Order: sequence, then structure tokens, then C-alpha cells
Amino acid sequence: MKEQVTKNQHHIPQSLLRYFADSDERIFEVHLVKQKVYPTTVINSMCETFAYEHEKLKANTIENYLSKIEGEVAKQIKDLIKIIEKIENNKIDISEAKKIIEGTLHYFLLFYYRSGALLTEFSSLKKEDKIPLLSEKILNHDYLNELAGVIKNFYKFALIKSSDNFLISDQFISTSALRIKSQFFDLSNRHIGLNETLILIPISSTYYIAYWNTKNSFILKEDTIIYLDESEIELFNNTIINNSYNKCAGKKRADIEKSLLNFKYASPTQTFAGGNPDGYSMGSINKKEVFFYEEERKAWDLFKSHNFNVYKELGRNEKCKCGSGKKFKYCHLDVYKRVREIWMTFSLSQKEGIQKFCIWGVPIIEQPIDRWSGYTKK
Repeated sequence: MKEQVTKNQHHIPQSLLRYFADSDERIFEVHLVKQKVYPTTVINSMCETFAYEHEKLKANTIENYLSKIEGEVAKQIKDLIKIIEKIENNKIDISEAKKIIEGTLHYFLLFYYRSGALLTEFSSLKKEDKIPLLSEKILNHDYLNELAGVIKNFYKFALIKSSDNFLISDQFISTSALRIKSQFFDLSNRHIGLNETLILIPISSTYYIAYWNTKNSFILKEDTIIYLDESEIELFNNTIINNSYNKCAGKKRADIEKSLLNFKYASPTQTFAGGNPDGYSMGSINKKEVFFYEEERKAWDLFKSHNFNVYKELGRNEKCKCGSGKKFKYCHLDVYKRVREIWMTFSLSQKEGIQKFCIWGVPIIEQPIDRWSGYTKK
């Protein structure tokens, strides 16, 4: 008898989505293109009909593989939350939580690569061309373990806590740039393995795992639980929703609606590159750019607009060229100075750029999702 294909396939495991829902498994979701927030349930959230189906795969090949891992991770998350509560009551040290997290990182990365958001980045490819590339990443255990090692060994760690307000992105893991880095071939400002980068991994609507690498002062402190205030929760939720492509979810409608005001729709940057073992060429699609700080986002937007030269000869006390009516020094002066710094980094070669913006000693950088590594041709 032919195996029945699982119709409703989740990009985010239901066992993890439950930690972002109420006791009746109700959750709020936003469709970002339509800008529509609506109530739904865990079973109907962050999913797609026949998401992983491919004519060359046996029925439920990916679904069955993932379900085994999801069960193991669900148990580890449950244990992790209990340990965090003990840490908060000063019964055990945070190193106990860190140990569980580090042992689960490669699974978190697997969920990241199988997410609906990363499939969305293949905007120019047909679905039958996307699935083999996605499958290759989630089956490449060596790559996932190496990337997990980069996070463990080259980024600082902390746990962050909200008042039950955190959202979850359809990309699962959220990353953002703390500082602008010159964009070089196939890499965005926020790839894992680059400096000045923040990595956020969801546990529940109350807790997130944070990893970061920066030479500048930052609001987090290493190896501690950080209790965020309202403005800080908003800052992190803005990063999470801006990592999303199609959907974002959370326990409270108000948290989604607040973050939606700061959502910036942007498509990934596409450049010509490479091919796969079948020999056809494809577009190489960078992640869309997400910046933790509003000032960096404004500088990046101005830089991309190519209009920054209108400020070149403008005096501090002259009216700003943007038309706001404010003096330049109170409007775009600081952003313009930052843009000039960015412009200087674009004179670097690709090799110089990678050397400047990679963490010193890092063995690998996160691969673009559509790069075929040759791990398997099957």
C-alpha cells in the first residue's frame, strides 16, 4: 500500500511553536505581505501544503527524518526551560543551560535551513529546484556541526527574558548586523561567521538564546540571564519580525502589531553565480539586510539610494536636503558620516573584505542557502 503523503508540513516544529502559544494552543500569526494579523492554532501555524515534496523523493522522506529530530529537541527544550527556572532561583549555574544549548545547536541550524523563509529566497527558482538544495543543507551533518562550532567558539552567549512577549520568525533563527559591513559576493551583513553580528534562537515567548560578536559596547552581558525592559523587548522583536519573509507569530496580538509598525519589506539581492551538479546555472540570492540598530538601517538605506552625495558640500547649519526643514546637523549629518565610512569599505577587494569582516580564526562562514556544496548528488 502506497504511503500517504503528509499534507500539512510545518516549517517550524509544532513542539516549539507550542511555547509561543497559550494553553489551548492558540497563537497569533501575521501574513507580512498582506500586513494582516489573525488568530490561528499551532497545528495551522507556520506551515505549507506539501512543502517538502519532490518527485525523486519517497513519500514523507524529509517529513519523517525531521519528526525524529523534533521529538528529541522538544525534550531538550522542556529540560532547558526547567533549568533556566532553577538558574533564576540561584539553584544552579547558567553553565548547565549553556551545555544543553551547545549540544542542540546543530539541530537548531537544521530547523533554520529547512524554514519557509529560506525557501522563499529562491524567488527565481521552481519548487522542484529548491527542494534538493534545501535537502542537501539539512542532511550535511558535517557542515551543520562546523557552523554550530563557529557559534559556540566565536560568539558570546547570554539568555534574554521578556514578559512573555517574544515573537518567532518563519526563519526560526534570527540574525542581524550590529554594524554595516561592505557587502561582498554571496554574503550579507548578517551571515554567521562574520563579526558585528547578532544571532537569536527561540526557546519560548519568554526566553531567547542570544549569541553576538562585537568590539563595541552592547546591551547584553556574557553568560547571564538578561531581563529586558519594554524598549529592549521591542528592539529584539523588531529584529525577529524583520528576519521573517512570509509569516511571524506570537502569543499576543499587541506584540505583533507593535512590531509590524517597524517591519520593512525587502527582497533578497540576486546576483548571477554558480550552478548545481545537473549543470544548469542559477541566481545567487543574498539574504535581505537586517540591522539591529535603527541608525545603521538608515545609513544602509541612504547608501543604497545613491543620493548621499547631495550632502557632500552641505554646511552643518544649512537646511537638510531631505526636505524636512531641519538643519543638516539635526537631521542627516550623522547618517551621512556613517555612509562615508561605508563607502570607504567598498573600495576593498572581495578577499580584503572577507578578511576584515570575518571573525579572526573562524574555520567557515555560513554558506548562502542556494550554494551547492557537492555534499551529495543523490
